[in-house]
Amino acid sequence: MSFTTEAKEEVINRLEICGKFPDKIQEELSDLFLSMLFLQYGYVSDPKKSYRLELVIDTKIDEVNEQAAQLLINMCKETPGFLTHTKRKDKDIFYTTRNEDIFDFLTVIGANNAAVAYTDAFIEKNLSNRYNRTVNCDMANIDKLSNAAQEQIKHIKKIEKSCGLESLPEKLREVALLRLQNPDIPLSELGELCNPKLSRSGVNHRIQKLIEISKNL
Repeated sequence: MSFTTEAKEEVINRLEICGKFPDKIQEELSDLFLSMLFLQYGYVSDPKKSYRLELVIDTKIDEVNEQAAQLLINMCKETPGFLTHTKRKDKDIFYTTRNEDIFDFLTVIGANNAAVAYTDAFIEKNLSNRYNRTVNCDMANIDKLSNAAQEQIKHIKKIEKSCGLESLPEKLREVALLRLQNPDIPLSELGELCNPKLSRSGVNHRIQKLIEISKNL
């Protein structure tokens, strides 16, 4: 069952319980008027996929449709931002893609459960997107760290092959050996292994010295 169908069923049940089920569209701009318009012309997307509520009215069908469209046009003018009006061929389209406006509309027409479910889905999707962005950012940082470490190791091995690490000053040799033994840790952790301990900038300075030596070989 679609989200639209569930919302419409909830509206119908409310109208039946309240005894307010009219046999024609009411002209007054009220919750009843909007309820009937939504039942006749409304659509609301699955919030897990997108955010859109719209009413599509084909004014060429009959006078009732034309009247309904004009009443909604007047409402859009009187309440800016509630629904956006546009035309597509012979149809008048009234829509919103703002989650809070969709929630308000569903609440006004009495589809309270649908409104809550819509907002819950919106929050869940946002949290999921935020988590995914964090994971992607972490993975990018890991890749960046790994690539940098591999580049450092490449230069250290070049020195080792050309003249041996024993040819290096003691402080540079210590960092070179630690990097070869710990290819997956950041410079800050590498500094913790030095004796005495070094700051990240201190380790980086020695790494840059090693790279410079390698490039001059």
